[in-house]
Amino acid sequence: MSTKIQQTQKKSYKEILSSTVSFHIPTFQRAYNWRPKQIAQLWDSVIENDRQYYIGNIVVVQHSTENIQSGYLVIDGQQRLTTLSLFLIAVRNYIFKDMEKIKRNSSYK
Repeated sequence: MSTKIQQTQKKSYKEILSSTVSFHIPTFQRAYNWRPKQIAQLWDSVIENDRQYYIGNIVVVQHSTENIQSGYLVIDGQQRLTTLSLFLIAVRNYIFKDMEKIKRNSSYK
């Protein structure tokens, strides 16, 4: 069996989210099971530190099959990646909802 060693890369969470790469959670990973306590600990750690807060490693491996589009399988960091992504989605939705309200209200003036 041949082994191909790939180089590791250091990327910010912003770089990960702004890429067009798909991340997939393989079936062998445990289900998302963070409770409010773990989410609060992550959030407190992020807001209490400077801009370059280290959230830990996210380990992925490039993968493509007939059933899964080309992208990366998340091997480690699934809970953090999912929690931060859900938080950002909630913020985005809140902002868009607010913008829609402002547009509606300003059109009646």
